[in-house]
Amino acid sequence: MEDAFEQLHSHDSDDELLDYVMGCYLERGDHMQRAGFVGIRYLEQRLGCWSSFMPRVKRRIRELNSAQQTELSEEPKSDVCR
Repeated sequence: MEDAFEQLHSHDSDDELLDYVMGCYLERGDHMQRAGFVGIRYLEQRLGCWSSFMPRVKRRIRELNSAQQTELSEEPKSDVCR
């Protein structure tokens, strides 16, 4: 599976790889672990060790959540809810 993952993602940018891991994290949450993570060999080859790229993934999630909250607070208020 590791070789297939590497072939499938060999042309991905680092940002795309981080987005992939972010999607997995959003699905699995804090239960996601390095052991058994498909593609870990290639991810660590490209992004560094798990303990160095996971904080980057979590930071991206916080930034995404913050941006979404900002967008929600800037939406015009609907007249229907008065």
